[in-house]
Amino acid sequence: MSTPLLPDALWNLIQPLLPPSPRRPKGGRPRLPDRACRTGILDPDDPFPRAVLAADYSLNGQPTLALTECSNLRDIAQSGKDPMVSAMTAYACAVSGDRNEAQTILARLKSVSSERYVDPYGIAMVYRVGEQRCRLRVAGTYLSRTFDERGPLCC
Repeated sequence: MSTPLLPDALWNLIQPLLPPSPRRPKGGRPRLPDRACRTGILDPDDPFPRAVLAADYSLNGQPTLALTECSNLRDIAQSGKDPMVSAMTAYACAVSGDRNEAQTILARLKSVSSERYVDPYGIAMVYRVGEQRCRLRVAGTYLSRTFDERGPLCC
């Protein structure tokens, strides 16, 4: 049996955000199910939704599921091809207890930042997981850079 394009866990996150179906007093063509429409929109090879799911699992106290998603993203995250996916995966790994993997991804992100733009916020959120003061200082430095550069995640 193949893996569904829109896993149940991801659908459970998306479904509450959808507006209710409109009433059609005159009938008309039947509406396609919401899940079928969203499945058609999602690219199964797009790692971003999986990275968001991994981060969500880690924040909601489900480290096993988070690490499963992280292992699915490992090649992309370690390559640094998509810095935000890499940062979110490193964050999920760190929160879920796989600090070695988080450090590996973080090191790759730092090396890639000399070749292409890496939003400092992504690096700061990984450093923020650490409780030591030196990590918090480093996180603060990256957050300041995010503000100075007006990074995409800076409000």
